[in-house]
Amino acid sequence: MKKNLLILLCIIFPIASNAQDVFESSEQLYPSPRTYRNYVKPGVHPYLRTGVSCNDYTSVQVRGIKSVWGFAAEAGVDFFFTDTYFGFKPALRYITKGANVSWAQGDPANTKIYQQTLELPLDVTMNFKFGDDVIFQVGMGPYVAYGIGGTTYYSNLSYATFGGMGTMEIRKFDVGCGLVCSAVYRHFTATMGAEAGFVPVRGGYAGQDDRGKNVRWPCNRSFYLMLGYEF
Repeated sequence: MKKNLLILLCIIFPIASNAQDVFESSEQLYPSPRTYRNYVKPGVHPYLRTGVSCNDYTSVQVRGIKSVWGFAAEAGVDFFFTDTYFGFKPALRYITKGANVSWAQGDPANTKIYQQTLELPLDVTMNFKFGDDVIFQVGMGPYVAYGIGGTTYYSNLSYATFGGMGTMEIRKFDVGCGLVCSAVYRHFTATMGAEAGFVPVRGGYAGQDDRGKNVRWPCNRSFYLMLGYEF
C-alpha cells in the first residue's frame, strides 16, 4: 500500500508543477483587466483647435532678434491604437510665423516679419488615461511647412514677405521638428507646443562674424497655445 502511494505521488508531483508553470505563463501573456483600463480606448477622433503663437528666429550668431505674436489654427485626427499607450496624430496647421529683426546690421529690432504658413505635422504620441474623463498626451514628430503669404513692416513701409526682387525673399519651404503636450477633459482640449525649423529663412549668408567667417541666416522657431474640441 505504501509502495503504491509513493508511486502515485511521484506521478502527480511533476504534473502539478508543470500545471503551475503553465498557469503563471498564461498570466504573463494576458494582463489583468486593470492593466487594460489604463490604456486610452482605441479609436479615431477628429479635432479642431485655435489659439496664439509666439515666434522668432533662432541663431547662435545672429543677434538682436525679438519675437512677434501671431495666430494658429489646426485640424487633425487622433489615432489611438489597441492595447498600447502609443498613437499617431497627423494634422493640417495654419500658423503665423516671423520675427522682429534688424533692417540693417547694427540696427535695433525695427522690422517685423510675418509669415503666413501652412504646416503638415506628423506626430507620434503617448497617451495616458487618468480616470474616465482625462487624457494627457505627449507627442513629437517632423513637420513640413510652406509659406502662403505675409507682410513685412519697416518704418512706414511694407513689403511682401515671400517672393523675388522687391520682397524680403524669405524662403517659403521649411522642414523641422515639433513637440506638443495636450490635456483632454471629456471632449475639450488644451494644447501647448514648440517647433524649430531646419532650413535658414533666406539663402546665402547674413554677413560675417568677428573672425571673418560667413554667418548663415537663422531658422524659424515657434511656440503656441491652443484650445479646442475633440469629437
